[in-house]
Amino acid sequence: MLGLTQKEGESVRDYLSVLSVIENGQKVLTKTIEVNVPLHYGGLSFYQNDYRPDDPTFSGFQVVKDPGVWLVYLGLLLNAAGVICSLLIHPMTKRKRSPQGSGGEPS
Repeated sequence: MLGLTQKEGESVRDYLSVLSVIENGQKVLTKTIEVNVPLHYGGLSFYQNDYRPDDPTFSGFQVVKDPGVWLVYLGLLLNAAGVICSLLIHPMTKRKRSPQGSGGEPS
């Protein structure tokens, strides 16, 4: 099922498509999607990828499966941990190691 709507004077981000998921002849899910607001179902993401302002019955879709997305999130977490270590923990350990005396210079 597909429908494309646009209100007069609205920009491209306001094009909407109604998408239905059908499994075994039964409608399982219906959702209105738009640019950057996909439908997620069964490990797949359905993005509105194309439209034709002159033909409101047409929408193009991009179907994406990201099985390794958890690896990206793990990398972001490790990166954040590295930044915290270098900004907070490293300066604290450096202060503890500096010798006491005149200006921190060894005598």
